[in-house]
Amino acid sequence: MLFLVLAITLAFGLLVLRAFYQKLFPSKMYDIFLCHHKAGAGVLCRWLKSKLLQQSKGQAKVFLDSDELEGLADIGDIVKSQSETQVGD
Repeated sequence: MLFLVLAITLAFGLLVLRAFYQKLFPSKMYDIFLCHHKAGAGVLCRWLKSKLLQQSKGQAKVFLDSDELEGLADIGDIVKSQSETQVGD
């Protein structure tokens, strides 16, 4: 009985610590932000995004502006604080 109480208390404590850590260090919305000149490298970035998703088996979160047209007003914040890595042409 004591083991069960300790296990539940430990599990609850770990959940609280994880929630606290995520509050202090929130994860990024995107792993990669692709920046490009529309006429010069739009097709290249589309290809690069497909390869990145293929290599990560769909796990990578890649921002390509032509896929996120509704969020372009927030593009500065996405680049500055919501992207882990920026790639530009």
